[in-house]
Amino acid sequence: MKRPLTPWIDGELLPARYGVYQRQHPAGVLYSRWSRYGWMFASVTAQGAARQTALSNAQHVPWRGLAEAPEGTAS
Repeated sequence: MKRPLTPWIDGELLPARYGVYQRQHPAGVLYSRWSRYGWMFASVTAQGAARQTALSNAQHVPWRGLAEAPEGTAS
């Protein structure tokens, strides 16, 4: 079952939680990990994005995430 996603959010606004998000890169919709350092390099898969450790040059592109907190996390 697919989980509902938020609408696209302006890239100038930052996520409240660390984790992997979808982002609208010039190359298309990719996945990137948001960390305390900023956005990490993009990947075509969420699993690949979760492993990225290099800071991305694209820090201000639109992004979206889960519309609901994942099970087992505080909202």
